[in-house]
Amino acid sequence: MKREITCIIENKFETMESRIDAVENKVEHIEERVS
Repeated sequence: MKREITCIIENKFETMESRIDAVENKVEHIEERVS
């Protein structure tokens, strides 16, 4: 039971990290356009 919960939490963190990476990539593209 605990293992399943930790897997779910890890998956949530992974998706959060990938979302943050996507946002950072977008910001970099915007900065490139501005400069």
